[in-house]
Amino acid sequence: MKPAPSLPYSAKPPEPIAWMLQNRAEAGAILVGLAGISLVFILHLWIAHRRASLVKKFTWSLILCLPLLGWLFYLALFTPPGYSDSPLNVTGDAGAGPGDHP
Repeated sequence: MKPAPSLPYSAKPPEPIAWMLQNRAEAGAILVGLAGISLVFILHLWIAHRRASLVKKFTWSLILCLPLLGWLFYLALFTPPGYSDSPLNVTGDAGAGPGDHP
């Protein structure tokens, strides 16, 4: 029987994976924490942005499942409903003055 051919690279896993395999409890706690933060962002998306379309909310929910990168995309790119960059298009109470409310 012939011996197995030698591999041109070491068969060791990359450093982060090796650390996760050696420290499973800590790695599990980190993953649970990251999933919890993602869940908070997803709940915020569905509650605070009720007027957004379902397709948009489902898409952003999937993006938010990517820790850090998904969060940054959400915070940087998701435009809340009713927001406008135009100073002429005032929404909400931003243009209300004294005595405008009952």
